Amino acid sequence: MRVLLATEAFLAAPATGSCLGDLPETLVEVLPDVEFVVWNFGAGSQNARRGDLPANVVGVVDVVPPGAGSATAGNRDDVERAFIPLFHELLGAITATDFDPGQFARLLSALRTHFQVWDYRATWRSRAVREAFRDRAASASNGFGESATADGLVALAWTFPGEPDGSLDDDLPSDGEIAVAVRFLSRSLWPVTAELPVTDLTHATSGGLCAIPCLLAKVERKTPFVLTEATIYLREQYLALARQGLPLPLKRLLLRFSSALAQTAYHLADRVAPVCQWVGRWERTYGAPASRIEVIYPGVDGERFRPMTLGRSPRPTVVSFASVSPAEDQETMLDVADRVRRTVPDVQFLHHGSVADEPYWERVRALSRERLLEDTEKFMGPTERVAAAFNAADVTLSTSTWEAVPPTIIESLACGTPVVATAVGGVHEALDGPGVTAPVGDAERLAQAVVAILRLPADQKERLKEAARSMAVNRFALSTFADRYLEAYRQLTELRLGPMLVQQMEGPLRAGPGLPSTPPMPRPAAASAWALTPEPGLSRAGAGQDALDMATRALADDFPHVRRQAVRALARVGGPVAGRALSETLAHDPASEVREEAVAALAALLARRVRRQQSGA
Repeated sequence: MRVLLATEAFLAAPATGSCLGDLPETLVEVLPDVEFVVWNFGAGSQNARRGDLPANVVGVVDVVPPGAGSATAGNRDDVERAFIPLFHELLGAITATDFDPGQFARLLSALRTHFQVWDYRATWRSRAVREAFRDRAASASNGFGESATADGLVALAWTFPGEPDGSLDDDLPSDGEIAVAVRFLSRSLWPVTAELPVTDLTHATSGGLCAIPCLLAKVERKTPFVLTEATIYLREQYLALARQGLPLPLKRLLLRFSSALAQTAYHLADRVAPVCQWVGRWERTYGAPASRIEVIYPGVDGERFRPMTLGRSPRPTVVSFASVSPAEDQETMLDVADRVRRTVPDVQFLHHGSVADEPYWERVRALSRERLLEDTEKFMGPTERVAAAFNAADVTLSTSTWEAVPPTIIESLACGTPVVATAVGGVHEALDGPGVTAPVGDAERLAQAVVAILRLPADQKERLKEAARSMAVNRFALSTFADRYLEAYRQLTELRLGPMLVQQMEGPLRAGPGLPSTPPMPRPAAASAWALTPEPGLSRAGAGQDALDMATRALADDFPHVRRQAVRALARVGGPVAGRALSETLAHDPASEVREEAVAALAALLARRVRRQQSGA
């Protein structure tokens, strides 16, 4: 079984030992019999990775912004003829009140086909693109997608459906706003230019840009698609854009694109595997069918994170792990420390984590000095000795304002260290017994819980430690995590295997589970590259000399998806001429996906010959 694992920065950060922080790496490690091709988004370069690739990673596609290549740059007329119709379709799709995920997925495929011929950077930098955006952003009092411009195109209004007239400035966007919008779309869509290997299944670790190759494989090849989320991509986009000083119309437009991407991922995924029930509820809210959602809890390395006998400080110790940022709320953590030391004077709070927000760090430092907490609350910076830090503590504290299932909670429980945490996200699902929760920002209740645990008699502390360890190894065992994913992989690939064998030898591909039945969009005569669905292959019944000639000529087509279909057709036609053509394709075709298709076709021809020999034919 070969799986395309679409993720971000594979092997780019130190391992934490929990598969929340290292979900892709953990999947590769615990499924050694699965071959993975890693689609590594935003990875930078091979030199940025730590260590060597695992043996079952058979390939890595480092997805970086496209540079100048051999693609056709074209002039303004070329862009207007070949790309602007696609651009208008894209804007229309993401701003429609009745969003169609199937249409959006096919648009991504159309863009992929287009940029196999045309230069990506030159296209998006063309003035024609900015002018097209301005044309579609003509004001319309009745919102998006209703008024027509002079050339008959549907206008993208600079107002929003459902809002009263005049609620927003209905002037055309400025040049700067247009530049921001076009740059955002360009940076969001460049993954369509990356290589798309042929695999049995795809698995995305986010419903955002990492899902793009899985959507392409689904719509072009009917490849089964698994989606895992440890956080909610769309929610993160809302928060990120809220912090930017952009005009409201522009923010709304960019959020519509993010929403279109997430909704399409939820719509096309054959299995949605959130890390907790809380994430699953968000996914249902954004359109994921409940029947396809199956929670797979993360796992933790119970050998690395386990109770250990270490030299400990005689002072009662509270430990925390988080980056220093407003979302982690270290100000509340200082307030908790201040309250706890009034009851437990010799307590120490040890915080581990890097500084993510310098201005906020200055506020935290100032507050610590103001309350004379330097000896009570110590900021230790990042550490790789995470398990030792948990074992040296009596309590783990988390004051985060938003989490799904925090890795530190699972790791702490595995070490037998009880947890006090804010009641956010999936924390309740992790702390079912050996821990206490309190509302976000409620320093008084958090402090009371910390004091209560610190003051427990020794025998009760030991029982609490055993309960914490038991919770971790039972609910979050790596073996359970591995078994659940392997079973999901097998179910989806086996469901597809029978039909695919028939399709390979007998006829064109049919729609697979999860793919919407929305009819394909029209294919403009002026842009032959805009092929949104694969052309059907030749049936065996019609495989004569003309069909053979047609298929061999198609092997020289400019577009890889056409050559792939030609390879499939030759596999069905068979014979020595087809075999030689496939061998030449395997040796010389520049696209790896076409060569992989040729390998499968030659194997099918060989198997057919062996069967004939065995039967005496």
